[in-house]
Amino acid sequence: NAITQTNEYGEVMKIAAEKGQSLSKLYPDGNRLGEQMQTVVKLISGGLQTKVYIVRLGGFDTHSDQVQSGDVTKGRHGSLLETLSGAIAAFQDDLNLLGLEKRVVGMTFSEFGRRIRSNGSLGTDHGTAAPLMVFGSCVQSGIMGNTPDLPEEASVGDGVSMQYDFRNVYGSMLQDWFGLEEERIQNLLFPDYTYMPILTSCSISVSTSSHFLQNSVKIFPQPARNQLNIAFQVDQFKDGRLSVLDIYGRTLKVQPLQNLAKGAVQIRLNINRLPKGQYLLRIELGDSSVTKQFVKL
Repeated sequence: NAITQTNEYGEVMKIAAEKGQSLSKLYPDGNRLGEQMQTVVKLISGGLQTKVYIVRLGGFDTHSDQVQSGDVTKGRHGSLLETLSGAIAAFQDDLNLLGLEKRVVGMTFSEFGRRIRSNGSLGTDHGTAAPLMVFGSCVQSGIMGNTPDLPEEASVGDGVSMQYDFRNVYGSMLQDWFGLEEERIQNLLFPDYTYMPILTSCSISVSTSSHFLQNSVKIFPQPARNQLNIAFQVDQFKDGRLSVLDIYGRTLKVQPLQNLAKGAVQIRLNINRLPKGQYLLRIELGDSSVTKQFVKL
């Protein structure tokens, strides 16, 4: 049940955190975001296979006292950005010291933006657009977008116009970092998805041959009952294996793949003995691998 799974996953996280390391001395004392990001570093270096981590820094809903009266360089907003900056700097330093800097990319997001003009209480109300930062050794440096064209006499209700749909940012990360096909991104996010060159070539998390495999892999039916069909393309003669893993990354079933000829391959995998639930299917060919999720009914 859910409680048992949660407890089991909690134990896996504990083991990874104890095995992991944090080498940076730059984490500021009392920085609550930095403490969370330091834990993430320990989990990654400890071998936890989680692909996405979310940490949180609250307090940005500054409808009042965003800055100090008489000195707009000080106040709650500036303190929050200092916390953010210190945490990211220490996190990136940690990744560099551990040799993980090309395996991790970070991104900020918020559910709201701010308006242009103060609301009269040294704060700003919810607006339309907001800045989004992507950071890491595999990120293109610089700013994407133009300086906003603000009205000379902005009213309290005026917001900054959005230049980029956030779904294009998410989609581009899915495409370049996780190897998701553009067609799937259009189906998952929205049909008008437009790719954005946010990451550099080092951000591709799979090799060229694996990327070729990644784009060709299909598993069906979804969900499956007794049999799972796997179809993919092979670019040269290869040996490999199929592995079924549970959601904690534990291997449950392995099927060798031998003498696969170049071209289209289709395999039937018997899963009738697996309990109902979510699983991962890992396909390994040579030095490339692809992992897909499936559900057993």
